[in-house]
Amino acid sequence: MQLSGQTRRIACAAMAMALAAITQGCLLTRLLTMPMRVGGAVLTIVPCAGDAAHEGIDAAAKALDDIPL
Repeated sequence: MQLSGQTRRIACAAMAMALAAITQGCLLTRLLTMPMRVGGAVLTIVPCAGDAAHEGIDAAAKALDDIPL
């Protein structure tokens, strides 16, 4: 089934709005902070400085989680 140009644009706009609704708020901040948290967890392997770096990255990720979106 072929869609006309206008129908295709409407379908794309509807999909974009659905994606925006799904990735709003909490989910969006979780997607942003997950790599930060994983990086901080990996840094804990480093002796001495690893725990301090992890705490700093975790605090920054928590601050991003608290942003009201």
